[in-house]
Amino acid sequence: MPAMLPFLVYLWIVTSLQLQQPTRLVAKLPSQVKETSGLAYFDGKLYTHNDSGRKAQIYQIDEKTGEVIRAVDILNAENRDWEDMDEDTDYVYIADIGNTFGDREDLVIYRVAKTDLERQSEITADRIEFTYEDHTDLKRVGRSDWDAEAIVAFNDQLLVFTKSWRTETTRAYTIPNSPGKHTASHVGTFTINGLVTGATYNAESDVIYLSGYSQLLQPFVARVSGMKAEDIFAGEVRKKRLDINFSQVEGIATAGPNRYYLSSENFTAFDANLYMIDTEDSSAGSN
Repeated sequence: MPAMLPFLVYLWIVTSLQLQQPTRLVAKLPSQVKETSGLAYFDGKLYTHNDSGRKAQIYQIDEKTGEVIRAVDILNAENRDWEDMDEDTDYVYIADIGNTFGDREDLVIYRVAKTDLERQSEITADRIEFTYEDHTDLKRVGRSDWDAEAIVAFNDQLLVFTKSWRTETTRAYTIPNSPGKHTASHVGTFTINGLVTGATYNAESDVIYLSGYSQLLQPFVARVSGMKAEDIFAGEVRKKRLDINFSQVEGIATAGPNRYYLSSENFTAFDANLYMIDTEDSSAGSN
């Protein structure tokens, strides 16, 4: 057995490297968006927002330098705990769904028109309010399994992915993407062994990417394919650790068939950064 040890160590190193996702640092983010919590990319423009307690603003940032180009106020919204954003053909969705203690009764996703966001500095939003169909006990607890920080626009619906602190699973829920009060339906659970903080759907490759980090701040992405309406995790889930250490990765956005932006927020000694990864999901290749 001792003679096998060098080979086993070699095999472990090779396997670990294969399970890592190469990551490129694009830029350090300025203090104006150091609490970046969500990303969206469309029409060649990159947008982000800060998380809980900050201004109800969306920021367009330069995709190469990370500098803030402009800020857009959402006049009829409050940033109680903004955690993610995504977009479809006509709208951008901002998820005020952070629920660390599991007792919120005012979960809401704001919907803003892309045309308003691109042309105006002050806009208004529609409200998509919801409750989880299986969350009946709103007792306040620390680091709840009912926290959530990730949404995607998918098949004319919105998907919410939980950040389950205690079980380190993520549960997927679906709600209509239209204004009103809705009940979120459970459509799958996966043991991610980490904390999911962002999500994006790539229509060109028909995959969902989740971003997050471990309890020890080791960031990762997870590729979800073969989704079904009744079970988002019915196909394959492949998780890869990002090749950056100790980072609180928060947002992820699709930027091409094989390209994604990620953002990390400022945390003690760690800067808020903008990253990029390239994948091999589509034969179209990355640009």
